[in-house]
Amino acid sequence: SDVNRRRWTELNAAGLLTPAGLAAAPTENSYAPKPNIPELPSYIRTAIKSNRDAWTFFQKLPPRERRNFVVWIHIAKRPKTRERRIRESLALLAAGKKLGLK
Repeated sequence: SDVNRRRWTELNAAGLLTPAGLAAAPTENSYAPKPNIPELPSYIRTAIKSNRDAWTFFQKLPPRERRNFVVWIHIAKRPKTRERRIRESLALLAAGKKLGLK
């Protein structure tokens, strides 16, 4: 990662690397940037906020778990499917459960 490359360079410049550290120099491989967490669409925010327990639990979830809910709801092609997924998500969130495998 960029952080590790920068840290290795700083330690090398300060002469703090052992022979093993020098041998393990970071490569120039570049990694894809982490995907941004999608914005919470207003229709999902409104639906989740309508249930206090669901909203409280949703806010406590790590970003990855929040993204799972948002993406699962948002990728539905038909409005009927989207509404069903919102209902299912509200039930799970209110019960303090994560999305799981869908």
